[in-house]
Amino acid sequence: MIIKADYNYGKKYYKTYRHYDKGTFKSRAQNAKYHYKKHGVKGRYSVKRYTQRARTTFKANKRRGNLEKVRLSNGKKGYRVRGKNGGYYTKRGKIVSYHNNKYRKEKSKRRRR
Repeated sequence: MIIKADYNYGKKYYKTYRHYDKGTFKSRAQNAKYHYKKHGVKGRYSVKRYTQRARTTFKANKRRGNLEKVRLSNGKKGYRVRGKNGGYYTKRGKIVSYHNNKYRKEKSKRRRR
């Protein structure tokens, strides 16, 4: 029983964090957790959903040709996506950072009422 639970947790962990680049952190998981805590909205969506949104944003902008070439803070070449949904990605499409400013603005408007 315990082994199966550990296996399922590890599988879920791998499926989420494999889409991240370490960036300036020691591990992919640290990068994902830090940026989720900073840019994600807790209670609205999980780290898994945050990752899905980041991947969707990259893929959509890649198709449109909206990727801006940049040098990432770790010295590697990468891309920046600007706009309400944006972030930094490696050349291979790994997530370095992702933000969803559209949601934050909508949320803050709701609080003012």
